[in-house]
Amino acid sequence: MTKNHSLHIENLQIGYSNKKQKVSLCEPISVKVSAGSLIALIGPNGAGKSTLIKTLCKLNPALSGKILVEGESQHSISRTEYAKKVSLVSTELIRFNNLTVAEVVALGRYPYGQWYQHISPDDQVFIDKALKNVGMEAFNQRLVNSLSDGEFQRVMIARALAQDTPILILDEPTAFLDIANKHHIVSLLWQLARTQNKTILFSTHDLNIAMQFADLFWVLTKQGLSDGAPEDMLLNGTLKRLYAETGLTFDADKMQLAYPHKKNQNVHIKGKGYVVSITKLALERLGFDTNCNKAATFVVSIVVKNGQNYWCLNDDETKRFLTLMELQYEIKSNYL
Repeated sequence: MTKNHSLHIENLQIGYSNKKQKVSLCEPISVKVSAGSLIALIGPNGAGKSTLIKTLCKLNPALSGKILVEGESQHSISRTEYAKKVSLVSTELIRFNNLTVAEVVALGRYPYGQWYQHISPDDQVFIDKALKNVGMEAFNQRLVNSLSDGEFQRVMIARALAQDTPILILDEPTAFLDIANKHHIVSLLWQLARTQNKTILFSTHDLNIAMQFADLFWVLTKQGLSDGAPEDMLLNGTLKRLYAETGLTFDADKMQLAYPHKKNQNVHIKGKGYVVSITKLALERLGFDTNCNKAATFVVSIVVKNGQNYWCLNDDETKRFLTLMELQYEIKSNYL
């Protein structure tokens, strides 16, 4: 293993055991990760994503195999020392009633001292830096139970940053967030991986956002773990196979998951610019094929005058539609 591999997993079997048997959730996992990588862990429910995360964080014992962190075996590292190498942001939004933001972030410094000791000036430097990195320095005296879910998630990431570990693992960090905060959080992780050379692994079901930010995908199924650049996963069919049984497809042109609409008729669209793409979305949702060379049922022309967009059917400019909603109503009435 080169020293650039911050995490090296070899023939790792994850699962659980009882007195009678060991139950493995998937085939053995082998993968290497370089420092400074942002990795999205994806896969169906029940594949073992949370179990893998708990195993990497030394919260769940491995059934077999090796986990090396910066060249050291996980088994040879004490829990206290391991907390200086790997930090976790859990999917559970546990509120710390009556604690301030600064006090919660300070919890990240406990692997470096004793529970009864006060925060040192050196610790305070890490706390302040972590709050600044997540944009929450102005909230340091706010009680955490007064924060929104997005703000609280930033605080929990700050706590992990204050822990100052080379590896940061997050279990579904965007699960409770609105679309804007989802992007803000994953963008923050992207920046931290680059500016602080951290290895950051986050599990997610939001493939669209993961495609925009992740350097690598870890795709976990019962057959094991596949790793590679998101684009490699598209080209080799891994993402297609992953969602084959759900009816979903990954639209490489739009870079998002989509449910394929049945397309019964063909339409030609005339125009230029991004309005064409938006018009295609509106018509494809109705079930029309907008990307074919066959004879069209009708033609939609996009006209721009004085900065205003208009839509016309079959080149008839005597009747203009000012919005796509109006155009859709007309098409539904005459062609569906």
